[in-house]
Amino acid sequence: MKKVIFIGLLSCLLPTFLAFAEDDLTEGYKPLQTTGLFSVFSTRTLDAETVTVEPGFELVSGPDVRRIRLNLGYGIQENLDLGLSSSASETDDHEGFEDVAFGLRYRFLEEIRFGPSAAILLTLSLPLGNEDEGFGSGNVETAGLLVVSKRIGPFTGHGNVGYNIAHVSDKNDEFTLAGGVEFSAARRLKLLAEIYGKTSRERDLYEIRFGYRSILAQGLVNTVGLGYGTNDREIDYRLMVVFSFTYPQGEEPVIRVPNP
Repeated sequence: MKKVIFIGLLSCLLPTFLAFAEDDLTEGYKPLQTTGLFSVFSTRTLDAETVTVEPGFELVSGPDVRRIRLNLGYGIQENLDLGLSSSASETDDHEGFEDVAFGLRYRFLEEIRFGPSAAILLTLSLPLGNEDEGFGSGNVETAGLLVVSKRIGPFTGHGNVGYNIAHVSDKNDEFTLAGGVEFSAARRLKLLAEIYGKTSRERDLYEIRFGYRSILAQGLVNTVGLGYGTNDREIDYRLMVVFSFTYPQGEEPVIRVPNP
């Protein structure tokens, strides 16, 4: 009952808080919501021969953008998975597809009692978006990311450090630094918080995000989040809603809360 009340209150408050996030932060490869946070990756990989499909949408202000997104993921083996991120966006004056990004994640270190798990993520972004409409970069981009995760009681923390190479002379490479926490609040509910940032010679962009993830049914997960941009430019906000479908479902997933 408490879970239902919490979700209902948060859903009612979302339109009130709708707002900011520097929209450049949405470009590139995004984590599956069943294995990561909003933009912060974890070392969790999909089970072998498991497929996840994630449709979702975003509403952003400053600039005003409406975005439909689609993430796909496939578990190659227990510590290796492959993913794809694609989206289509619309503003008051323009609309079009964004670049398509692929990601390959390999967990090379398992978590132990006093140590975290670690993974390496390699991404490739292809210039398939509508550059003339402002939704495509017009160039190939590659990136590497070091990911660490550690669980302590009901909390699980994640840290990301990465470098993005633009491969063109008129655009600077970017450094990524991000971190986040998941809190197992109930049997089927997690509360999420993260800070995500990109920095280069020409800009520094940061965004704080929080929300929840709820298991609605076997193989079906819903994630809702709010983002608040902390860059030096105009204030921006973001609303994110994603549904995750996983097949085969196997045993029903349960977010377990350790006994006190």
